[in-house]
Amino acid sequence: MKHPESAIQRAFIQWCRLNETRYPALKLAYSIPNGGKRGIITASILKAEGARPGVPDWCLPAATEYATGLWIEFKAGKGKPSPAQAEYIALLRKYGHQVHICDDWEAASKIVVEYVKCHDRKSPKVVI
Repeated sequence: MKHPESAIQRAFIQWCRLNETRYPALKLAYSIPNGGKRGIITASILKAEGARPGVPDWCLPAATEYATGLWIEFKAGKGKPSPAQAEYIALLRKYGHQVHICDDWEAASKIVVEYVKCHDRKSPKVVI
């Protein structure tokens, strides 16, 4: 397979979309398109717009009693975070974020379910 990390992430995103009703916080989730080959002009524009090397692939910006947000970096096989990714992940953790490195979508989905359960316990119930 030419892009195994992409395949893992696409399967995970499909799972997220199928579960947005069950876990409404997933409607806040987004992917960060930092990877891939780009032309010099596009790369320059993205850098000027604030793109940073090392940002994990996926984010759920919903706080729990344990973390400020959830981030997932997808790696296939024996893939390891780059030095820029390791540095960024360390900063996220320093500032209260939960970060995981996953090599399959099932593992990522289990992490999300546990995280969202913590979020739902913390969230006040709104009565209208």
